[in-house]
Amino acid sequence: MTAALIARLEAATEGSRELDWEIYLFVERPAVIPAVEPPWSAMDVSHYTTSLDAARSLWHPDWYPLLWRREDHELTEPEWWCQIDLEGGKTIGHAVARTPELAAIIATLKARWA
Repeated sequence: MTAALIARLEAATEGSRELDWEIYLFVERPAVIPAVEPPWSAMDVSHYTTSLDAARSLWHPDWYPLLWRREDHELTEPEWWCQIDLEGGKTIGHAVARTPELAAIIATLKARWA
């Protein structure tokens, strides 16, 4: 499931509640899912794809994350890069996305579960 979720996030051009819900199901693995539509309306689901604070809430205290924006005259839109390193410089998660929040959550999922 991790690879499929990461692929959907990498293809996204912006965050969405649907993606937040998929991340919540993967991360939290709730025992009960409400029978309402949309399901996230009945639960406290973080805005992982639109809030840096929500994405950062999944970071381990021993991680050294870097987040930067790349603008290039050859790019049609700016790119956001996120890299998560361990002490000593070993990279455990890396992502490039259209928004900083997407880059952060993709790199986080890769670092923790990929």
